[in-house]
Amino acid sequence: MAGKRKDKIISSLKELEKQGYIRWENKSSVEHVVILEAWERGAAPIKKP
Repeated sequence: MAGKRKDKIISSLKELEKQGYIRWENKSSVEHVVILEAWERGAAPIKKP
């Protein structure tokens, strides 16, 4: 059961990387995941009202 969950997590992280939400260059561990902010992804900053 744990193996299926791990596979799902890895798959989800790869999809987030593909979409530009994270950077994960060293995939040996999830400790290497870097969450990107909007300005690092190239998106316009969110304006507050």
